[in-house]
Amino acid sequence: MQPSMNRVRSWMTYAGPFLGLAMVILVFSLLTRWKGTFDDFLSTGNFIVILTHSSIVAAAGLGMTIIMITGGIDLSVGYVISLVTVVMML
Repeated sequence: MQPSMNRVRSWMTYAGPFLGLAMVILVFSLLTRWKGTFDDFLSTGNFIVILTHSSIVAAAGLGMTIIMITGGIDLSVGYVISLVTVVMML
């Protein structure tokens, strides 16, 4: 493999997720602009709602990461999250 290809691959390893996120934001902002609700998507309130809704998944992902690093694999985390969500809804 060429040295320049190794540099591109190394750079994409670190920058790839951020580029993917930027592309998703760009696509959805263009779609909402096409629909006519451009101000709603790129607003601060919308980003706060997105961060609030993704915090549950982030907490579960962090917990699973710690569990897998220590060597114990527990696949019941999804069940516990859904059970707690249903109980909280009642």
